[in-house]
Amino acid sequence: MRSPPPPASPRLTVRERQVAGLVAEGLSDRAIAARLWISPRTAESHVAAILTKLDARSRVRIATWVASTTPPRIAVADRGRLVRRRAARRWPARLRAARVGSVRAAPLAV
Repeated sequence: MRSPPPPASPRLTVRERQVAGLVAEGLSDRAIAARLWISPRTAESHVAAILTKLDARSRVRIATWVASTTPPRIAVADRGRLVRRRAARRWPARLRAARVGSVRAAPLAV
């Protein structure tokens, strides 16, 4: 007799996957809301939906699910330390200086 097939991976929306990733990083509902520019209640609703779809009781289960379904992030060396690839793609120094000083007072014409 055959065993039943393993349950399919739960279908999470794109936003729920974003929230799940932030839960896996250890963020609270309030911190998730601030990061995603949503209300804390909306973040709480997303977490509740994720818990329901994963048939889980705790945020730890969300973190373990994220860890088991996402590939490891690639890190690159930058000045002797490891940083995420996204952080390594920042503005070049000459553009950063121009960007920081882009709001300059223009001389007043008299």
